[in-house]
Amino acid sequence: MLPSMGSGEYGARFHDQPLVSDNDRVGPTVEDGLREALSLLTSWPIASVLRFASPAPEPGPPDTGHGTAPRYFEPPLVGSVDLYRIRVGLVLPIGVGELSERVRALLAAGFDGWSMPALPAEPQPLHTVEDHLPIKVVNLLRRRRFRSVEEVALVPDDTLLDLRGLGTRLLRELRRVIPARTAPGHTRATSNEDSAPLAPRPTGGTFVETDALAELVTIRGDTEAAVFTAAATWLAAHPHHTLFGVDYDHGPVDGDGVPQPAAVLRLTVMAS
Repeated sequence: MLPSMGSGEYGARFHDQPLVSDNDRVGPTVEDGLREALSLLTSWPIASVLRFASPAPEPGPPDTGHGTAPRYFEPPLVGSVDLYRIRVGLVLPIGVGELSERVRALLAAGFDGWSMPALPAEPQPLHTVEDHLPIKVVNLLRRRRFRSVEEVALVPDDTLLDLRGLGTRLLRELRRVIPARTAPGHTRATSNEDSAPLAPRPTGGTFVETDALAELVTIRGDTEAAVFTAAATWLAAHPHHTLFGVDYDHGPVDGDGVPQPAAVLRLTVMAS
């Protein structure tokens, strides 16, 4: 039997949105929030299920023009669970508390075609390896609420690189201590072997990485035209792959401050 949840409202957002707002609310049940978060995962590797107190607060009065500032209210967010896409259809929920238990139960039973990987009955606590990790990595993993070595091992490298503050150098240090692992019962093609160093990211628009059975294709290049041309070439060469989502990013440096190619294009695809 699935654990019950109290009254409230639920929503979803991409993991890197700077602020939670009442516009993120989508429905009165945890299923509503989970369904919306999973839909976001078709175009981005990390999303969050949100739980709000109900009802939504009333907006403050408008500025009267006499020096009285309008009042603003923080949305009453009372819980969240982060979802890390391992591949389309397989997701790892990270969080603690009642909402996390409910989301895990729904995914363990199968929800809208999505499931979660099985973790050991007694996973290895993350704190047992923290002395071997840079303090910046430890703080990031704690802030993101990872609790076990197995959880970190299951998250694909490209997804970890989307966490603010974790660049390629720190990812190398992390993978030396916690190698990437394949989810039990599933196969996963990654751009890096478990113990291999990360490949350098070359310039140009022809560099393609595939992750999770080519369901996440990452193209990096010096110009927007280069990456979109490379994407069109890749799709033409893979006619049996269906395109589900496209995400475009533009950033001069990674989390370590290392200069990166000017344009990054991520294609979410599935082989038919």
